[in-house]
Amino acid sequence: MNQNTASAFQVVYLNAIKQSAATIPGTFTISGGLSEFDNGVTNYTINIEKSTDATKKGTITSGLAKHGSVVKYTVPEPGTYNITIEDGKSCGTTFSQTFSAQPVQFSAPTVSAKPGQIICIDITVKDFINITSGQFTISFDTSIMKYSSIQVGTIPGVSQGTFGTVPSLVDAGKITVAYDAPGASLPNGITAADGSVFAKICFLINSYATTGQSSPVSFDGSKTNIMFENKDGNLTFQKNDGKINITTGPLFTVDITPKNTSCKNSTDGSIKVTATGGITPYTIKWQLVPLGPVNNASNITVNGGSSTINGLAAGTYSITVTDGSGIPEIQSVEIQPASNIGANLMFIKKPSCAGKNDGQVYVEVLLNNTVVNNPTPPLYTFAWSNGSTNDTVGGLKAGFIEVFVFRNINGCIDTARASGTITEPQPISLKINKQDVSCLTNAGQAGVSVSGGTPNYSYKWNDNQTNATAINLSAGLAKVTVTDANKCTDTISTIILPPNKPKIDSIVGIDEKCFGANTGSITVYAQPGGSAIGNYSWSNSQSGATLNNIKSLIAGTYTVTVTGIDGCTSTAQKIITEPSKISIDSFNIIIPKCNTAPLNKGQLTVFATGGTGSYTYYWSSSLLFADTTNFPLQVNLPPAIYSVIVKDQNGCTNNQTNMKMSKAPDFNMTFPPANNINVKCFNGKPCDGQALVTPFGGNSTLYKFVWSSGEVSNNTPESKAVKLCQGWQTVTITDGYCNIVDSVLIKSPDVLTLDTASVIATDVSCFGSKDGRIVAQAKGGIQPYSFVWPFFGNLQGNTIDKIVAGTYGVVITDANGCKATQNITIKEPAKLVASIDPSNTNTVKCNGDNNGVITVVCNNCQGVATYLWPNNEAAPNSNSASNLAPGLYVITVTDEKGCTDTARINLTIPPPIIGSIPFPEPPQCYGYQTVVEIDTAYGGSGGPYRFSLDDGPTRPVTELYDVYAGKHIVKIFDINGCYKVDTITVVDPPNVIVYLGKDTVINLGDSLLLTPQIISVLPIDTLIWSPLTNLNPSDRDGLLAPYVRPAETTTYKLLVYDSNGCPGEDDIKINIDRNRNVYIPNVFHANEGDLNKNFRVFIGPGVEKINYTKIFDRWGNLVYSDTSNKPEWDGSVNGRKMNPGVYVYVVEVLFIDNVKLLYRGDVTLLR
Repeated sequence: MNQNTASAFQVVYLNAIKQSAATIPGTFTISGGLSEFDNGVTNYTINIEKSTDATKKGTITSGLAKHGSVVKYTVPEPGTYNITIEDGKSCGTTFSQTFSAQPVQFSAPTVSAKPGQIICIDITVKDFINITSGQFTISFDTSIMKYSSIQVGTIPGVSQGTFGTVPSLVDAGKITVAYDAPGASLPNGITAADGSVFAKICFLINSYATTGQSSPVSFDGSKTNIMFENKDGNLTFQKNDGKINITTGPLFTVDITPKNTSCKNSTDGSIKVTATGGITPYTIKWQLVPLGPVNNASNITVNGGSSTINGLAAGTYSITVTDGSGIPEIQSVEIQPASNIGANLMFIKKPSCAGKNDGQVYVEVLLNNTVVNNPTPPLYTFAWSNGSTNDTVGGLKAGFIEVFVFRNINGCIDTARASGTITEPQPISLKINKQDVSCLTNAGQAGVSVSGGTPNYSYKWNDNQTNATAINLSAGLAKVTVTDANKCTDTISTIILPPNKPKIDSIVGIDEKCFGANTGSITVYAQPGGSAIGNYSWSNSQSGATLNNIKSLIAGTYTVTVTGIDGCTSTAQKIITEPSKISIDSFNIIIPKCNTAPLNKGQLTVFATGGTGSYTYYWSSSLLFADTTNFPLQVNLPPAIYSVIVKDQNGCTNNQTNMKMSKAPDFNMTFPPANNINVKCFNGKPCDGQALVTPFGGNSTLYKFVWSSGEVSNNTPESKAVKLCQGWQTVTITDGYCNIVDSVLIKSPDVLTLDTASVIATDVSCFGSKDGRIVAQAKGGIQPYSFVWPFFGNLQGNTIDKIVAGTYGVVITDANGCKATQNITIKEPAKLVASIDPSNTNTVKCNGDNNGVITVVCNNCQGVATYLWPNNEAAPNSNSASNLAPGLYVITVTDEKGCTDTARINLTIPPPIIGSIPFPEPPQCYGYQTVVEIDTAYGGSGGPYRFSLDDGPTRPVTELYDVYAGKHIVKIFDINGCYKVDTITVVDPPNVIVYLGKDTVINLGDSLLLTPQIISVLPIDTLIWSPLTNLNPSDRDGLLAPYVRPAETTTYKLLVYDSNGCPGEDDIKINIDRNRNVYIPNVFHANEGDLNKNFRVFIGPGVEKINYTKIFDRWGNLVYSDTSNKPEWDGSVNGRKMNPGVYVYVVEVLFIDNVKLLYRGDVTLLR
């Protein structure tokens, strides 16, 4: 905003448009902007649209919105909606709300009541669908009224226990509600019709309450969090708070008469409102519940007059009637379609039998709860769930049946539904019992019992008997058919069995296990027949009622007879056998062939007969040998005495049998020492050693000989070998069965080889030198030795010198002519190489520097190297030199052996950095920034180039650097960090100075003139005060020197801009001394002519108003009441002077800081 400060002007700072208390479903409170400034002359523009589909728009149901309005709206479907609010002047605001399921609604009415009256109000619900649980708090003002009682409503699950009404709660104005659906309703919860009464709550209005006071009846989460759930989860909660208004005047009554619509979808309904009592005129507002717009109806100007609201559709409407005293009365009324069609399902005939389709029903049609006679088309039509279209339907089975009735009149179609379940008789259920034919009577019988069907049953058996029990039945099928009173039938049968003898399931015998033993036994397994078993009789004269087992039997045949108590018998037979005696007919012994493995073991075989099944052989011997096997053969037996016992599978044995196993004949050899001859050379090359062997014993006198040299002799008594090598030589001798092996030692001279401990091998000193030398020495073999060097033309002798590095062979010969060829190696060191270490060598970094570094590496040096630097740049023992100037450097490296090499390098230097810095523009305002830029940069080691300001972080030279006024150092850097330095100076323009003075203190209700001092070179263009609360222009200087009258401690800020847009600001804190200027006397003299003849309340600055003044006598009777700012009581009531005494006053004062204080005390009336 631009304004000439030399002329009078007004500056308006609009508060931002705000929304608050946004809830679901669609309500929020709106404030701020132009509507706040012009006291609601301007309306807001509100747009509501779905965030994902702008064509889906919300509808405002609460009318035009001004500052402080509560906006109500609806949306067409669930989702997230963006809500934009604008006023055409200030900045708008946008926020979002997300809508899911339909919320549960709880409502309380607004009614009027008198002090001392008990008033009861209904708490009603809407959209109470499938609710499983919920909780909230009901709040009211205990200074206005007290809790009296609660009567539960019609919703299942609501009981006195639903409500928390303990004294600690209701004395604080709280009633907690905790609802749980009855267990039988879970998990689907409870559904209640719209308008159903949740509870009726009664309150006692305080006797000292006065006209104009009111108590809310609100729903909140102050004691329990608001929460409602259905089977799918949490629901949102919508509340329609109520209010109880207090009046000491006459109460007025409102009578509401609705007129229903002629058709379900027509708008010809109406509501007639009649008001009686109270103070005229009566204003009327109406609204379609819950979120329809609030509409005005014609006022009622006379007591008992009426006003009619026409053009209404079916629905629930809220009617608010306010009489001339401002007391509202709110009622709800429902308009229904004129005709209310209903239907009842009437049963003519149920199915006669279970499963039969001969049932018949008809539908009874009701119009406004009156039965319609003969409902026929075209006025009435019907649609049954089985497809029938008449009012009566037959041929039905048991089960669910449903019908829809349609009434078509004047183009309106009303629908009613009726449904029910067709039942049928229980099916006939039969049970049959029987008695089989017995041994005593030789006849059986059967009886049937019946349940289900329709009583008065008849019976027919397959042998034509007609009683429930058939007697004298023979064995075979017994079948009966039962018929009930409805001719429904069922059939059942059973089998009559013949006499039942004892049944022998099996007879089991255990035979003798061994020959000659008496261990047999017999067990018979029998089941009773028609009677219990009475006796077991055995052929060995044993008997008894339970003796089904006999023991200790010898081999033979045994018979058992099983007898029942009814005399019926069954017989079985069993034979007990025994095995033959166990014996060993013969055995076979094979002795060992050899005394060494593998033929040093023999074997035994026994042959047994008799016993039962397979045998087990228990072997033992004098060598503590023991073995148990299922085989008669024992192998790999050393010589000894062996015993065996044979046992069959029944554990029967024979007497022990003993057998002897003899050993094999001895077999050995010898080597006569006089016949052994050693080899001439080491390793027997050639193998020329000799030896003689002579065997004895075994299974023959002629043997086969096999030597380790490969020599073989057959069928001879001894053998001589002549091709034996050095070392132990073996011979294997075979007598046809057994092999024996032994060895003889053939010796040799020591190995002929170089004596490495004495050989002298001198390596060459440097790579490529020819100063090596060898002196060879030998050992082993037979001395003396001779040496020949093949590489040197078979040079003889043990010494060669002046040789290069390499491997040289030498042939050694001893006195026996044995030869050995050996190699001797002369080594040389790796070539010494001097090189530059690039990782530790640096050229001169920046132009003008002498900071070069050279590091030399000696590769393959022997010992410690020395370094010869061209100008002694470093010590001879240092391989690195630093602080070097540019130029060529040659360095010579020598190791301890005198080997040398040279390294060379040329150190370079970059050119200087060149940069251009334009002088920066001065800042626009004092304390503002300007920019520094680099125009040109080149040279050095190249880019990218960067620059810094006052040694701060660097940035590319293509960017700008923001700076404040002052002297600044600019450095331009190349890629290696070399830099050029420049200095620039930036100067600030003059500052805009604002001074509001020091913080101060004023009394509550006082005002203060703010006189700012502004110093500026340029003209002041704009002034902005904040906050604007309680700030008003002065008559002389307007907003240049405004008055402020804050209700609380406030800091006021002044922001100014000059014509160049430069700001200046200051603030001042105004502290409020909250002195409450209320003065109430404690005595007055109620006589004419006295100065203080009246009781008064004196107020000073900071008081907004006196809400009320009340005076009571000592019995609590109200003797004076006033709601003005100047109450005066002359000590009389209705013209009658009150007696002198002490009276109690109650004064409620509202201060300008919205603090409300209640002053209580006593005053003495004197006369």
